[in-house]
Amino acid sequence: MPFDSTIQIEDNRRLGKAAFVLSFRSPTLAAETLPGQFIMLGFPGASEPLLRRPYSIYQVGRASPDLCEVQYNVVGKGTARLAGMRAGEKLSCLGPLGKPFHLPPADRVPVLVAGGIGIAGLLHLGNALLESGRKPRLLYGCRGQEDLELTEGFHRANIPVEYATEDGSRGLQGRVTALLEPALVAGGVQVFACGPEPMLRAVARSTAGRAPCQISMESYMACGFGVCLGCVVRTAKGTGYGRYVRVCMEGPVFSSEELAW
Repeated sequence: MPFDSTIQIEDNRRLGKAAFVLSFRSPTLAAETLPGQFIMLGFPGASEPLLRRPYSIYQVGRASPDLCEVQYNVVGKGTARLAGMRAGEKLSCLGPLGKPFHLPPADRVPVLVAGGIGIAGLLHLGNALLESGRKPRLLYGCRGQEDLELTEGFHRANIPVEYATEDGSRGLQGRVTALLEPALVAGGVQVFACGPEPMLRAVARSTAGRAPCQISMESYMACGFGVCLGCVVRTAKGTGYGRYVRVCMEGPVFSSEELAW
């Protein structure tokens, strides 16, 4: 059940060139947030940015059971302001929101596929898989050297990482779907993906008819709980208005076959 609260920043450390990890304590969020869910963060009393913005829960319980972490990139005024905040400052927080990932059956090997800052939505899942006795691995597609440090949480958790970089600075030079193909050929996998829409489209098309795939959609949203209708996406079935669903309510996690690509 989502709840509104004021949180106090514990730490806001830089990770790589333009990414940060913000941490705060919330026993309720740490206990109730499931992998794939998100929160809405805002600046109390601020007129710009006026509205709260969505952030995936990066991980919970790393240093203590009530510690929650959010990983984000500086991409606009809101995240630039967030990056300038220090320990002790406060934010408004609404969550947990949205539908989570569902863990795969025991006979499926979990393969996580991330693109860029989409990696922020998969570490919580990776840790949950480890706790359930599964052995996930991460396929990470990014621009190059400046994004490699975003995998630090996966390395800390001993989750194997394979890289596909645009500039060839690590692993395969090319797209992350090239790393996914051998896993699909081998069979017996379930795919979990988070990243930019072109990557998700490519993953959905690669896995269609070959492996079950859950994707976490990224979207701008104003409310986070289904009222503003600003985050709708088109499904593969239905007609008229019934063909659209809200990322914040029916998602952000969907079966890849649910959506129209």
